[in-house]
Amino acid sequence: MPQEFLFPKETIEGPLVIVLIGIALFIFLVASRISRYETIVRDRMIALIIFAFFTVLFFIPFEQAATSMVLFARDYTDRVLVGNAALIYNIVNTLLTVGPLLIISWVLYLLYKNTFKKIPGSNIVLIVCFTLVWGAVLWMLSQEYSSKAYEAEYQAIAVEKVVNGQTEITYTPVTASTVIQSTDNVVTQKLVFSTPEPLEANQDVTVHQELGKYIYLDSKLEEKVTADYQKANKDSQVVQATITQALDKQVEITVSWFSILNSFFIIAFASFFSKLWESKYNPSPAYKFGFGLIVMAIGFAILAYGASAIPQGTAAGMVRVSMVWLILAYFFHTIGELFLSPLGSSYVSKLVPARMIAFMFGMWYLANAIGNKVAGSLGGLVGKFSEDHSLSDFFILFAIIPAVAGVVIILMNKLLKKLMHGVK
Repeated sequence: MPQEFLFPKETIEGPLVIVLIGIALFIFLVASRISRYETIVRDRMIALIIFAFFTVLFFIPFEQAATSMVLFARDYTDRVLVGNAALIYNIVNTLLTVGPLLIISWVLYLLYKNTFKKIPGSNIVLIVCFTLVWGAVLWMLSQEYSSKAYEAEYQAIAVEKVVNGQTEITYTPVTASTVIQSTDNVVTQKLVFSTPEPLEANQDVTVHQELGKYIYLDSKLEEKVTADYQKANKDSQVVQATITQALDKQVEITVSWFSILNSFFIIAFASFFSKLWESKYNPSPAYKFGFGLIVMAIGFAILAYGASAIPQGTAAGMVRVSMVWLILAYFFHTIGELFLSPLGSSYVSKLVPARMIAFMFGMWYLANAIGNKVAGSLGGLVGKFSEDHSLSDFFILFAIIPAVAGVVIILMNKLLKKLMHGVK
């Protein structure tokens, strides 16, 4: 892997300099304070610092869910469902949305019965807020079920370029701000959009691409979007198209939908892991960390396998793979999180003397922050990396890091047990 990918010049400027200075000062403070304590307390604090280090190595790949995995979902994942698949998605999405909200509403109802006489004002505000939430949810679901898909044609400028010896064609939609040159190759392209509005064949419509998905604009929304471009001093990206036909029921899953999978899997499996930790099968902290990191690696290995179908240098949107790979990756990442993430607050309170708990909690969250910062820096480079390497190689990198770290901390099990001096 080229050095400029891991350490590009721009990553050692600006905010990262402040972060590095903060880390250096923090290490100095930790080292100076640990030396003041007796051997047992000092060993336990060293064990916590080791766990914090491996937490960094966990969150570097885990937080790709907010960076490279979002871009992968947007540009390289087939998010269009048709017919029965679309119906099944709507049902599942309804259950995922309404189910947790019903549970929360029931809990708040029980709370209301016991607290209304004492704090009526707070309960009334809560009722109003949740009524608005339910209204928004029901409106969203009604839009999903009533929407219909349409195919439309639009004009685009085709540009050929050679990438890695292969000729690729990119299509740039013609908008109101596009200046067509005599040398431009203007062609007709097709797009698909969904809307609850009743439309007909041969009807002219206005659409706008948002997060890889075309959105239908009525006259008011078109005026607003156009005005937003003018305020930002940018060329309008509003596209004029003509409907060719209505399609079967179709759903294009939004990129943001995948982010709910982590929460869903946590709700679904948290009680299982809680009972497991209370049983005789409760593993040691080192094994929990190791298993969490290795399971995380499995998720990225699966995603790398799915991404292997995308040729090196492929432009965004040219090749799309099944969303199954992304869903499985989120599943394994969440299982890894359930192994590792809950240990932080538990072991800070167990391994650290009372007067140092607040300070060491700061260290633990600093470790999380470092992991997030590195994750963001690396995840944002997925586009640059994919120009010279395959996306599969990119995700393999994030499989190797936690896999190696998981094996290392498992091998450190005896050492960590010794440093913890009987703390379980």
